[in-house]
Amino acid sequence: MALSASRLRHRVRIEEPNLIDNGRGGRSAPAGGEKWRTVVDQLPAEVIALRGEVATQHLVERQSQLWRVTIRPWPGLTIANRLVFGDVAMLVRAVAPTDERDGLVLSCESGRPS
Repeated sequence: MALSASRLRHRVRIEEPNLIDNGRGGRSAPAGGEKWRTVVDQLPAEVIALRGEVATQHLVERQSQLWRVTIRPWPGLTIANRLVFGDVAMLVRAVAPTDERDGLVLSCESGRPS
């Protein structure tokens, strides 16, 4: 099934880590700056919630949600990026082309610290 505009009825924002050299051989967010910066805003997408779970980690209960997000091809998109859908921030866990190679299917997870 081709990636039609009617399927892409949601809007997401792609963000990348806002990192600068820290002077000690590593990279970190700038002092007083945002941890993430916007690459593109209002990108058409199909967002589908797959399943959620509640788990206890280090004596803290956390809720996580898995998502499948389909977008048109976007150069440079990797698992280092994250998506924001409304007020939900999702870490990108996998990026794969659609069967028709006319888009990308992203496996994402929300509810984890980013």
